[in-house]
Amino acid sequence: MALIATLIKTDDALKVVIEHFYKNCHSDNFLGYIDKNKVLFILINCDAKNTPKVINRIRSAINKQLLKQKLPNISVIYRSVAQKRAAQSNS
Repeated sequence: MALIATLIKTDDALKVVIEHFYKNCHSDNFLGYIDKNKVLFILINCDAKNTPKVINRIRSAINKQLLKQKLPNISVIYRSVAQKRAAQSNS
């Protein structure tokens, strides 16, 4: 029974995460992927300088919602990926 309760709490926590992104983020600013107990979001048009602030705001807001509902906290791992533009030649 404890395992079932844990799975239900995990599913409820994932729902809170998804609802947060749906309500608070512009859909053209992120892509999402949901797998068993994992959620991957890719922030688009978020420069490297502001990424840590954005991630911390998202994590804090979601964990406050989870705490209110007595659900497990989430962990956040992020990495900035910058695309280098190829130098254009004038030839």
